Amino acid sequence: MNCLVSDSMQISDTNILGTNNNVIIANPNSNFFFIPIPKNASSSTYNFLQQFDWCYYQFDNRNELLNKIGFTVLRDPIERWCSGFAQDFYYTYGSSGLNNSNSLYSLLREKNYNFGLHTREQTYYLENINLDTTIFFKHDNTYSSNLEHFTSNTLKFSTYKQVYKSKSIMDNNIKTTIKNIIHLNPKYLTLLKKYLEKDLDLYYSVKFYKG
Repeated sequence: MNCLVSDSMQISDTNILGTNNNVIIANPNSNFFFIPIPKNASSSTYNFLQQFDWCYYQFDNRNELLNKIGFTVLRDPIERWCSGFAQDFYYTYGSSGLNNSNSLYSLLREKNYNFGLHTREQTYYLENINLDTTIFFKHDNTYSSNLEHFTSNTLKFSTYKQVYKSKSIMDNNIKTTIKNIIHLNPKYLTLLKKYLEKDLDLYYSVKFYKG
């Protein structure tokens, strides 16, 4: 596997991830690798791991990952979708899109729950991964401390800069609006849960890492 980027390049989910589900963050000398999932602290985790010469890699088949252990972050599927929808909606329409009160409703009526990169199911990015050996972290306020504990005790990182949460480019008003629409309209919430069925099953079945 060849590193996809150099240390001097700026990385974003949109130019590395997207339609790919065979991208990882790794160091050739480590038996571990990180699976980045958009909206799940992927950018801040990359920036943290980059301190130790970890880099984006693309693998051709899962056999390249044999004898290696993956770790990743899962986020509450409904919360992640609302956040992802807000970000993709903002990229497409900007804040002015909210001025049309029917715009959000029309998208939901079209059942367009895969609205863009950040609303794609989390399980899509794990299709080529052995989940039986994967270590899962929960996307919450304990993630930073849990990752630091894991990298210090398991990966044997000695000194490092603290993990900082990246600021997301999105409109919080859009996120608040879409969350209200979803939770005040049972039919939309039912359809969304159907779309996120695999994510919900995985999220509520795994054991999350606790440092």
